[in-house]
Order: sequence, then C-alpha cells, then structure tokens
Amino acid sequence: MRTVLLLVAITLLWNGGVQAFKDKEFKTCKDAGFCRRNRGVSFKAYRIEPSSVQAAGPSVSGVLVNDKAPGGSKAFAWSLVAHAGGFARLQVDESPSVGRYRINDILEADAQAAKADWHQLGGDARGSIFASGRLSVAITYEPFRMAFSIDGKPAVNLNSRDMFQFEHRRSKEVSPPETCDGCWEETFLSHRDSKPYGPEAISLDISFPGFDHVYGIPEHAASHALKTTAQLGGEPYRLYNLDVFEYALDHPFGLYGSIPLMLAHRVGLTTGVFWLNAAEMYVDLVKESGGMASQWIAESATYNPGTASRDLPRLCAQVGIMDVLKWGSKCRWNYKDEADVTGVSARFDDNEMPMDVMWLDLDHTNGKRYMTWDQKHFPTPHLMQEDLGARGRKLVTIIDPHVKRERSYPMFTEAEAQGFYVKNRDGRDFDA
Repeated sequence: MRTVLLLVAITLLWNGGVQAFKDKEFKTCKDAGFCRRNRGVSFKAYRIEPSSVQAAGPSVSGVLVNDKAPGGSKAFAWSLVAHAGGFARLQVDESPSVGRYRINDILEADAQAAKADWHQLGGDARGSIFASGRLSVAITYEPFRMAFSIDGKPAVNLNSRDMFQFEHRRSKEVSPPETCDGCWEETFLSHRDSKPYGPEAISLDISFPGFDHVYGIPEHAASHALKTTAQLGGEPYRLYNLDVFEYALDHPFGLYGSIPLMLAHRVGLTTGVFWLNAAEMYVDLVKESGGMASQWIAESATYNPGTASRDLPRLCAQVGIMDVLKWGSKCRWNYKDEADVTGVSARFDDNEMPMDVMWLDLDHTNGKRYMTWDQKHFPTPHLMQEDLGARGRKLVTIIDPHVKRERSYPMFTEAEAQGFYVKNRDGRDFDA
C-alpha cells in the first residue's frame, strides 16, 4: 500500500500541437458490464447475522448474508482487525475454496505485528459498538453498516447508502436461468472478453461525514481536491493502468498509475480508505449536505480495505512510503543519444537543481530489444554511466514485460522455450 500522492501534470508537445485524447478508444462505465450492473444501485440486501459476531483481541468477525443473491441466500465471512495508531482493516470474502484472487499482504512488518485489541462499549439486537484506542466503530446488523470515529468525531462510514454488493462465484447454468448484463462475456471495439468465472464484482459506498474535500486515486490531470462526478461531466473516475500518451484536463480517466486510496482532510483530522485490490475500478464521487460520498465498483477480487487512520504520518507508518520518492529523478521519452543524456545531466548542475537518477526509455536499445544498446547512438554506455557517477548520479534503463518477437533475439527464444509468456485462453502465447 502506498500513501504519498504523486500528482504530475505533463504537457506533451508533438509537431507543435497537443494531441487530442482518444477517448473513444478507452472504456467508460457504460462499456463495462460490472460497472453498469452496480453503479448507483441501492441493494439493501445484506445483513450481519447477530449470533455470528465474535470479538477476540484485535479482531471482530462474523457472517454477512445476502438474502437476495441469485440462486438463494449467500453467506460471506467478514473480519475487522484493529492495528496500533488508529488503523482498522475490514476483509470480506467467500469461502477460500472458491479461489478468488487475493493480493499478498502489503502492511509493513511492524504494522502487521502491532495490533490493538477491541473493547466492546455496548450493543443490542440491532448492533454493537467497539473501541480500540482512539478509534471506535458502530456496527449495524441490518442493514449492514459500519461507522468509524476518531476521538468521538465521525471519520468514515461504510455502506451508509446501502450500495454494498458482493457478486459471488457461480455457474452460468443456474435454475431459473439468470439474466446478467455482461457477466460471462462482453465485447469492446474488436476485443472480446470471455469471463469463464462469471460475475465477481464488488461495490461499496464510502462516505466522509463533515469533510468538504477528498483527495487521491491518482493519476489524473485534475485539481488536487477531487472534483465530483457531476463536475467531470457525469463519468466516474477510472482506475486501470494504461500507457496513455495523450490526456485531457479535468477528465476522470487515469494516466499511468491507479492507487485506490482516498483521503479526506479537515482541521484536526485526516482520514482515508485504501482498497487493497488490483482489479479495474470505477469511483463515483458526490457532494452531500453532510460531507463527501463515494461509490467504488471493482471488477473482481475481494473486499480488503484499511480505513480510518488518524493522520497521514501514521498511515505511512502502516503501509510504508515508495522508495522512489527518496530520489530526485529525471525521466522522459526519449533521450536520443549519449550526448543528450550527459548534456541534460550537466544542465541540472549548471542550474543548481538536485537530481539523483537518469531514466532511459526504450530507444536506447538495439531495435527495441531489451538488455541491448543502440551501438550508433549509445556506443559507450560505460563512459556515460561513469560521467553520471562522477556527478553522484545513477542510471536506470527501462525493461518492460513485453519482448520483441524475433527469432534472432535470444531473450525471445529462451523465454518461449521455457514457456514464460502469458497464455491466451487457448493455451498459446499471448501476442499483443
């Protein structure tokens, strides 16, 4: 998990003009079945079974039931674990035997070990209240809701608008037959997306009561304080990693990165939610009379967020900080030759600007073959690196996970022989 926001606005000039963003080439919510099915829907279908709720040390757990699930009632396991420093982690999942995709834990080792016990403050047939240090949570059983507070001040509400939905793994052949929009197959432009495991989307609304602004879910060419969906023309923010050359200002489409972290700040309190999930997501953001509200819709995986950190430094202590932010780097596409690299490096010194690392893109290679050098434009890379080293700098050369398909290129043939390439559904090597 990463908590430091890197907001970058890059002006891309080409032949004297800015290239237009090719928005028709990228999906929007209406093009994605999992988003269409869940966006703006109040399900009111989930309840916690009161007899299942158990508190043991740093964990409160129970069973979440969807009585309106296709094929009959469906149960999910949930747990809420408290960590030192006002950090709580909610996990919801199907039976492990289902095999939904999980991401390895990203908490710092010290944070994993530093758990804090819950203490029950009250409860009845409608719900329970637990506290751990300065963090407290009010759990409502039916409908399922969680309201987090710090020092008694409202911080984060989960499912206050009843938009929680957990599409369980199931077969296409159910009785009676299920009508499900884009659940087992859909097409966008020329790409056919087969979905052998069926629908697996997860939706949740997350509200920040008493906050006027929220931040995060980079990278977007927009204001630091996130604009609402309505202010962006009605399209939700999209979190999906793509190499997008052009971009549009104040557009919800992401650039390079997608970090499912949203922070809210006001005088005396900073809080936030991070959803540990690698799947494609859409995020709607609305302004309510009582604060900011959002709906998160993910295509798959499990619900595994951390929430309600008391302040940003404590959150960073839980999840770490990107090592790259310890460097001042200079990266662009592309440096044309060695003189270009050393010249740019020297101008940083001439202008007394700090810089630790130079990054080279693909064109330093021999015909776009990774692990090689262009002998015409980069004939003496060791001397170039020595020049950078004399100035206290290092060099990074790009190596992306796509390999040039060429029989005379050893990296391609060796990886093919070892079966290392990603496979299509028919078992053949994926060729983009």
